[in-house]
Amino acid sequence: MPEERIVSVDIGSTYTKGALFTHDQASLRLRVQAVLPTTVEQLDSGFCQILEQLGFKEGDSLFASSSAKGGLNMVALGIVPEFTMKMARMAALSAGARVSASFSYKLTRDDLGRIEELHPDIILFTGGTEGGNEESNRHNASMLARLTIRPDIIYAGNRNVVEIVEESLRSFPVHVVNNVLPHLDKPSPEAARQAIRDIFLRQIIRGKGLEKVAELCSGDPAPTPLSVLRFMEALPRYAPDWEDSCLVDLGGATTDFYTVTGPEAREASVIYRGLPEPSIKRSVEADLGLRVSARSAMEASRTLWQKELNEQQCREFEAYVQKIALHIDYLPGDESEKKWDRLLAMSAVKQAAHRHAGRRRRVFTAQGEAFIHRGKDLRTLKRMIGTGGFLSRLKGFDPGELLQGLQGHAPADEIPMLPDTLDYYRDDKYLLPLLGNLVGVLPQEAILPQEAVLPQEAVLPQEAVLPQEAVLPQEAVLPQEAVLPQEAVLLGLSALTHEGPCRPDECPGQNGRRGGRNWN
Repeated sequence: MPEERIVSVDIGSTYTKGALFTHDQASLRLRVQAVLPTTVEQLDSGFCQILEQLGFKEGDSLFASSSAKGGLNMVALGIVPEFTMKMARMAALSAGARVSASFSYKLTRDDLGRIEELHPDIILFTGGTEGGNEESNRHNASMLARLTIRPDIIYAGNRNVVEIVEESLRSFPVHVVNNVLPHLDKPSPEAARQAIRDIFLRQIIRGKGLEKVAELCSGDPAPTPLSVLRFMEALPRYAPDWEDSCLVDLGGATTDFYTVTGPEAREASVIYRGLPEPSIKRSVEADLGLRVSARSAMEASRTLWQKELNEQQCREFEAYVQKIALHIDYLPGDESEKKWDRLLAMSAVKQAAHRHAGRRRRVFTAQGEAFIHRGKDLRTLKRMIGTGGFLSRLKGFDPGELLQGLQGHAPADEIPMLPDTLDYYRDDKYLLPLLGNLVGVLPQEAILPQEAVLPQEAVLPQEAVLPQEAVLPQEAVLPQEAVLPQEAVLLGLSALTHEGPCRPDECPGQNGRRGGRNWN
């Protein structure tokens, strides 16, 4: 049986990355990688240049994802923050969207102004269980009707007011789907997720200049975060040892945090509040980034980094952050500036982990001490994957450094539900988004490690190699080592470089063996 040639491309806000694989029976081999600046004004131009560099031929399978031009920009609207609002965000984030803002209860004029400013592609309009609150949805529908912009609106709330919502928003493209929370104990986000994906394919691709990309692809293009989420979803099915894992994608503007965990054990002395947490979860922190969001990342984590620095160092760090926020293409010039970049990155990742995790608050009842639990319990996490331009390149990262100080960051009576330690793996060839594009057609091969011997001529063109210290806004960059060597590289989980904390002979490899390939 001849080898099948498969090309995977990810169009990022700053760089477009691609790889050529060959597939023979159950073996997926990496042949060539390429990276070029994204042609923002005409996305398909840079896309076609990547295909040319990869040697794309007629008959090759082609899969793609994109986060260019802001990705899939959404606003979520609900009523109660702990219930319908939470479900709206969960549905949007699990569909690969970027939730620019969330609004609870009744919309105000200021809220409308903020929505106009954000100019979302989609508004996810939720609220009320079946037979529950109607008044808030009536009010919010009449308020949304005042918008001068015309985004797609997905209504996934109380069905008792569907006709009123449709009449109030008759000048908008409205898509009515099943309620995301028909009953408090029965979340149902899938219909809303599917509607988001359908709109992305039907409307967003055309609006962002991806029509030619879609025509060439063997499958539907996806938002980049959705491809990464699919990779994480496939982990426990094809690599059970990786069930309790997380992935952090640190960019110039945002930090994405993904977790995949097993069933949560309930404890007798704990009172659980809010909706059940999903086993696969994604959160996006729009104020935590290395360049575009550098100032807000610094301020959000001030209590963390101030503990580590003296007064003079604090002033130097703040001055550096102010400089890179004004010049988002700035690269660190010396060891001192590299240290500040690392501190900003670690502060952003710490804050993202802290926000993603659940909390327990100690209370005292007639029966004695108890705990009120809200959010996702991450204490079972064993492994973390770091990806994105900075984390893909950062060697020697200690997960203990990440977790240290988070207990003190919470209020005195709160306990963050985070692990004591994590094994850390670095996506140093930045393959995960490209492998995520393949999960739908080759899930096992995309996850489990396969050895791929590269031909001698399989190197990137010189102009595609990025500066070694590149730390660019919005999107990840490939390391200088992206010029692929002759020796074998491994795909799937074995493409990750293990950074610690355990020794190589203590870490499980493929199929549960000790000492998997490519442990550093």
